[in-house]
Amino acid sequence: MAKTLMVMGTMSNVGKTTLTAGLCRILAQDGCRVAPFKPQNLSSAAFVTNAGGQIGIGQAVQAEAAGIEADGRMNPVLVKPCAGGAAVYLNGKPVPGITEYGQMHKLMPEVLASFHSLEKEYDYIIIEGAGAAAELNFMEHDISNTGFAKEIQAPILLVGDIERGGVFASLFGTVGLFDAEARRLVKGFIINRLSGDAKYLGTGPRRLEDLTGIPVLGIIPKLDIHLQEEDVPGTTFHDDSLLQDKAYREKQFDKLADNLRNALDMKVIYQILEGKQ
Repeated sequence: MAKTLMVMGTMSNVGKTTLTAGLCRILAQDGCRVAPFKPQNLSSAAFVTNAGGQIGIGQAVQAEAAGIEADGRMNPVLVKPCAGGAAVYLNGKPVPGITEYGQMHKLMPEVLASFHSLEKEYDYIIIEGAGAAAELNFMEHDISNTGFAKEIQAPILLVGDIERGGVFASLFGTVGLFDAEARRLVKGFIINRLSGDAKYLGTGPRRLEDLTGIPVLGIIPKLDIHLQEEDVPGTTFHDDSLLQDKAYREKQFDKLADNLRNALDMKVIYQILEGKQ
């Protein structure tokens, strides 16, 4: 059965999708069979798999980073906003009868079934959370973040974006809003998109560790990596026509993996995956 790691964020667009793709690439480079998984994705755009199903573009990118074919099970619930509600896709196929975001918790059994199906085929599954991990108005019926992590007891890496400011407060506050079970699953913090020298963070990372008992496992510099995006455009302009070239995409995945190996404590991350942390 696959070992798991779940990447959650303090808010949307902190780099969860890219980090998940990078971890998939690193594990694939290391000879592991790895797949991405996102329980629920909210996006107006979609990727059509070879089987004809619709999943989030991010999961298709992550699958390519892992060197495998995109599969509807990798994003079992895709929610596409539309006039009067939402169009919901389950394992790539339209689901009638569910049109409101607050009804998604009804699909948890199907989400778990998709995950357990993938779990039998891979060594590792890197799971991406959705949006902000501590939305109090959704946490009671959550299938995207801590609700799912608790179901499968997945260890969590929590990512914050220092470029937006307030990264220490957002990491501390997010964990503070988790219940005791979810908090116990958080194994590390990652600070993303640092411009400049990490020494200017001063004692911030150590103080965060002292306050929470959770280690900072990496400070990732702001990277110029060109991958296909979903709804939120990046801050760096790229010519997306370049993404038609598979060799170009492969170079981007390798560049991402190289940067993450330098920025993250991969020894500890592997220990977390193996249940030793």
